Amino acid sequence: VQGGPNASRLLCRAIESLGAMIRAAASLLTFATAVASPAFNTSRCKVGLSFSGLSPELTGDYIGNGNSFYRFAGHVEFDLGFTWKSPDRPQQAGWGCEFWDCSPEDKAVVAGKWAIASRTDFASVQMHVLAVCDEGCPDFKPSCGDIFNQPPDAPDLISCPIWPRAWQQPMKWRILNDTSGKSPKPVVVATTGKCCKRKPMECDACSSSSCGNLIGLFYNNCPPNAGSFMHPQSKFQKDCCVVDRPPPLELPVCTCGSTETQCDHDQEPEHEQGEEPQVLVL
Repeated sequence: VQGGPNASRLLCRAIESLGAMIRAAASLLTFATAVASPAFNTSRCKVGLSFSGLSPELTGDYIGNGNSFYRFAGHVEFDLGFTWKSPDRPQQAGWGCEFWDCSPEDKAVVAGKWAIASRTDFASVQMHVLAVCDEGCPDFKPSCGDIFNQPPDAPDLISCPIWPRAWQQPMKWRILNDTSGKSPKPVVVATTGKCCKRKPMECDACSSSSCGNLIGLFYNNCPPNAGSFMHPQSKFQKDCCVVDRPPPLELPVCTCGSTETQCDHDQEPEHEQGEEPQVLVL
């Protein structure tokens, strides 16, 4: 290097300083990324949530697409959701008790929290809050525009509270009520929950060619109609095919029916639907 030893030392110091600046910038970028992104996988749970440790009627699987979940037990509908209304979208209905028809008292209890509400009469829209999560549930509101068929580059993407797929924190839920209407004394229970995988179903294999031969010009042997000697039904067709009347002509066609979504527990330890809750606080 021209200029002798002093010039060489100056060059080395300049290179060291440049390296320190690069390392500092990388550290700042890493820190900013860590702050902006949760440590868990932020993909939402798109199949269902399996809860244990709640009261016997609330423990079980809740099916949904990440921002709201439901389950049915006999004639009772249970809905799981986070109560929140976006301040940027005052015209939007909101989530949880901001969307369900809850009483003002229930809405105040569950504001900003995950909760379970129910109705025992499908003819009624009134929902009653049964349980609320006080600790350990996620509070994460990313873009969920794909649920509402928004393109990724939409200028005003909808955000909504979601349950991340990898979230498995210990939780404390407060059981406030049950479907009997007797208003038992509230208790706090230790609860676990995780996103489940979808169980493969028989009718997943149904395609456009599976059912068409059951309807013709002079016959209709598509379920719920029975098969005939000339046009018998296989068990698969009986289980999976239904009559539909698509517009505009509304002529009958035999097509695949909807496929139920269930959580798959076949590869898991025994799933105890009615286990007793661990009461923490009376």
